[in-house]
Amino acid sequence: MLDDLSFYLETHSRLVDIAEPESVNVFVKKIVASHFLKQTEHLRATLSAVQRGLTRKQDLAKMPMNKVEALWSDMQGWERRTGEYLEDLEGIMLQLGIPLSHPASPAPVNTPPPRAGALTAENIAWQDCTADFQFLYLRFRELRHRTETLNAAVTGLASITGNRQAYKEQQRSIREAKSTKAVTLLGLVFIPLAYTSSLFGMEIPYGPGGEYFWIYFVTSAPLILVVLLGYYVLDFGYNDDGRAWSVVTFNKSVNERLDRLKRHDTKKKISGLQAD
Repeated sequence: MLDDLSFYLETHSRLVDIAEPESVNVFVKKIVASHFLKQTEHLRATLSAVQRGLTRKQDLAKMPMNKVEALWSDMQGWERRTGEYLEDLEGIMLQLGIPLSHPASPAPVNTPPPRAGALTAENIAWQDCTADFQFLYLRFRELRHRTETLNAAVTGLASITGNRQAYKEQQRSIREAKSTKAVTLLGLVFIPLAYTSSLFGMEIPYGPGGEYFWIYFVTSAPLILVVLLGYYVLDFGYNDDGRAWSVVTFNKSVNERLDRLKRHDTKKKISGLQAD
């Protein structure tokens, strides 16, 4: 700040009245306003880059969740900082006596021509920092609104990405459940076979090639049907949550499957008639 002030006093002293010590405040105000203006340009460029990335069509399925979380965290920080910048600017304007809103400009008054060596009207107008700080105030309010809007958009993007990943996990769980069911059905077939073998001991004449080996199949087939029937009775009787078994749920499941089979048979008959 001191180096900048020295530079402007050495090179642009004609813009202020050096005889007045308080005229140095003009350069201080201009330097502060310049720093805030640079900050607004940086924030605008950053927010525009984020907004441009959100408006382009992308495959959300390939977007990693950690990237979305990092973007959401950055947006939270930018929203907090824009609020702090706006509060700092409001405090500076209140200390300088600058109104937050732009007042109506007074009617122009004919002024006599300046005397020799006096400041021109352009220099006097340049010394007034009211318009500069009011412009910065409006710009920071716009940036804060854009930040809040982008924050909501990024939050929605995080929700979409999270739902997509939850959908993938659900599909994976369904595939695993189907695989488990297939293994269970396979086990239901072999359990009666193993039980029958252990029951009879597979000794002569019930072993392979024996005279009564056919009893093994005659006994195993009904057991397989009984076990499968018991499995489907239990499976149809559970609700979607899988917490309680009831006869009402069992009847409902059976009726739904019977209706599905009837519709399938009706479609086959209609297709056969159309083919004829």
